[in-house]
Amino acid sequence: MMANLMPIYYGDPLVAKDFNMKSCVHLRDYQTMEEAIEDIISIDSNETLYLEKLKEEWFSYKNVKQKFESSMKSFLLNIFEKDKKDAIQISNFGFQRRYRKEMSRTTPWANSLLVEKGYGLLDKLKK
Repeated sequence: MMANLMPIYYGDPLVAKDFNMKSCVHLRDYQTMEEAIEDIISIDSNETLYLEKLKEEWFSYKNVKQKFESSMKSFLLNIFEKDKKDAIQISNFGFQRRYRKEMSRTTPWANSLLVEKGYGLLDKLKK
């Protein structure tokens, strides 16, 4: 998109939550690959149509920075407004399960140290 290229996308069906699908060719919009190829050839041969697609907004929401900042703020507040014992959130799947098990055997203080460092960082940021 930034290089003025036409993205051809096939992937997560929920991508439209973040990206404006009018700004790219979304292969899920077509019944067959032949239809998609015909449309791509049509866009490529029609400069007006190509430029219309390039001028579309990339994201489905207007202010990306504001959305990111508000979601990051709510994410961090969700962590730091909790009690320290509830603040650690490590998934219990795959390698994380093994990591937690090993940490509890070898360094029982590790979890509380991580929480203390996180809260220490928060205190420094508040100053």
